[in-house]
Amino acid sequence: MVARKGLGAAIRKLRQKRQLSQQVLADRAGMSASWLSRIEAGSVEARWGSLRKVAYALDLTLPELIEEAERMEPRQI
Repeated sequence: MVARKGLGAAIRKLRQKRQLSQQVLADRAGMSASWLSRIEAGSVEARWGSLRKVAYALDLTLPELIEEAERMEPRQI
């Protein structure tokens, strides 16, 4: 399972890599910038449908986004 912090960090990293503001990515994903901000901060657990929209807005598949999130998640012992 992908934790919220890793997922948020991955979305933020990928958004910044593509030089997109939160507002632009949110518009592309059909959500509010404040909701996207909360997802990036890891303060909410986004539904799969929302994550799929964010992934597509970043020109990724959902599995690609999840894979990146797993790489960003701190390892737990």
